[in-house]
Amino acid sequence: MGSVIGAAYCSGVDPDELRDISAAWRQRDFFQFGLGSPGIGRIERLRRTVARLVPVDDFATFQIPLTVVCTDLNTGEAVPIRAGSVVDAVSASCSIAGVFPPVALNGRMLVDGGYSGPFHVGLAPLDSQVVVFDPSPDASRIIPRRSSGVSLFGGLQLAQAYFIKGIDIIMYRLGRAELAQRPCILVRAPNLGLSALDFSAGARVIDAYYAAAMQAIEPVLRFGELSQADS
Repeated sequence: MGSVIGAAYCSGVDPDELRDISAAWRQRDFFQFGLGSPGIGRIERLRRTVARLVPVDDFATFQIPLTVVCTDLNTGEAVPIRAGSVVDAVSASCSIAGVFPPVALNGRMLVDGGYSGPFHVGLAPLDSQVVVFDPSPDASRIIPRRSSGVSLFGGLQLAQAYFIKGIDIIMYRLGRAELAQRPCILVRAPNLGLSALDFSAGARVIDAYYAAAMQAIEPVLRFGELSQADS
């Protein structure tokens, strides 16, 4: 979802308007079951949502430079995209393998950029200040050893919790290793106790992340003001 927000912002959508738009999003704006496609969902709704946000489908028209990171499904390489169709690039960066089909682009089969790394801080210019939004938990969240009931639904819920916990651990470890390579301003995910697919809490998530971002960035801004005053 980060690439969807990034594309809208860099194309010139007003931040307050973008907050209202994204707070109103629901799962149906991005996902449609599509049996028979190479995934359980079709990607057309996601493409339409992105197209509505971006006035012109071309990176060259953006007011702010944007890099959308995808992963080559065959090689595992990170693929940064900075030119061409915004809708194609963002769709590829949101394509979770098995959920959406890979996107064929520039001779590659592309999927979500998270598969090749949590943050990709190495792609930022060396002379830039990097701000990282870290959505991963601290990998210490405890899940029960067994479900509270014996129903099939309870068992499936527990299986899902185990699966997500495994991903949490992998992303946390990879993220810590990546952040050790370069100084960054780290904005940690607020603990809101929400599912990753809980679109109904959009406004709450946006406001919580904004508060967390300001808390992380303000000391750096104050330091910059003091440095300018001293010089």
